[in-house]
Amino acid sequence: MREMASKKSKKSWELINSRLQLLMKSRKCMLRYKQTLKAIRQALRKCATEHYAMLAKLVSITTVTLTLNWA
Repeated sequence: MREMASKKSKKSWELINSRLQLLMKSRKCMLRYKQTLKAIRQALRKCATEHYAMLAKLVSITTVTLTLNWA
């Protein structure tokens, strides 16, 4: 039973290894890496914009509250 499991795991590792070698030869990994970085940067920009919008809304509410309290 153990021999069967070890053969299966060995075959799966060989399959993964062969796919990785093919990927490295085709140089698609660099494209994927660059695309991933680009997507992360865009997401961070969007997140920062939403954060600043939320802060602006909070400052606006605080200003209105302080103005009403002074009146």
